[in-house]
Amino acid sequence: MALAEKVNTVENFMNGLKDRNPNQPEFHQAVEEIVETLMPYYEANPVYEKHKILERLTEPDRVISFRVTWEDDKGEVQVNRGYRIQFNNSIGPYKGGLRFHPSVNESVLKFLAFEQIFKNSLTTLPLGGGKGGSDFDPKGKSDREVMRFCQSFISELYKHVGATGYGCVYFMREMLAANGKTLKGKRAIISGAGNVAQFTAEKLLEFGASVHTLSDSSGTIYDADGIDSEKLAFIMDLKNVKRQRISEYTKQYPNAQFLKGENPWSIPCD
Repeated sequence: MALAEKVNTVENFMNGLKDRNPNQPEFHQAVEEIVETLMPYYEANPVYEKHKILERLTEPDRVISFRVTWEDDKGEVQVNRGYRIQFNNSIGPYKGGLRFHPSVNESVLKFLAFEQIFKNSLTTLPLGGGKGGSDFDPKGKSDREVMRFCQSFISELYKHVGATGYGCVYFMREMLAANGKTLKGKRAIISGAGNVAQFTAEKLLEFGASVHTLSDSSGTIYDADGIDSEKLAFIMDLKNVKRQRISEYTKQYPNAQFLKGENPWSIPCD
C-alpha cells in the first residue's frame, strides 16, 4: 500500500485527535511532536495499530474539573477552576505536579500530563503520567489568600487522587509476596489516626489482615478483638467530623484499652 493511502499517517491521526479535542492547541502540538517520531515504528508494527495503541495513549483516563471558591482579604468571594488530568497509569500511579497560573486550562494541563507519561517512564521508575492545577494566580496574593485558596482546592482535589495510606499496604503486600507470604491473617498495628492511618487500616482489612491499634498525640488505643470496618467508620467520624481524641473509642468499644501517652510499638504484631 502506498504511503499516501495509509490511514495512520500523522496528518490523518492528528485530524482525528483535533476533531475529538477542539480548541486545544497546546495539547495538539505536544501530541503531534510525539506522533511524528512514533509513526514510522507504529506503521512497521501492525500489532500496535491493531490494538489502537496511539489512540489509547493520547486519550486521558479521565479529566476532572471542579470549582474552587475562596475568600480574599477584603472578604470578597473569588471563584477559580481546578483540574486534575489522570492521563495514563499503564506502568504505575499517576505522577505529576500542580500548576497555578492564570493561563492554566484543560489544553495546557493535557499537554503537560501527556508529556509527563514519557518523562516518568524514561526515569525507569514505575510511574504513570498526570498533571493538575488551577487558573489561580498566586502573584500579588497574601499568604492568607494563598492559604484559603489552597484549602479550598485540596478539599476537592483529595477526592480524586486517592488516599496515601494505600501505598503503604501495597508495598507491604508486594514485599510479602516476594517471600511467598500474604497479608491474610496477619496482626497489624498502626501509628496515627489521620488520613494515612485510616486508609492504611482500610486496605489492610480488605487484604485480610487484622488491625489492632491507632494512635494520636494523647496515646494509643489497643483493641485485642481487632478494629473492623464498622469500628473504622466510627474512628473516621470521630477524627474527621467530630475532631475528637482517639481515647473516645474506648467509650464506644469498652473492651478496647487506651494507653495514655504511649505509642503502639510495644503491642505484639506480625
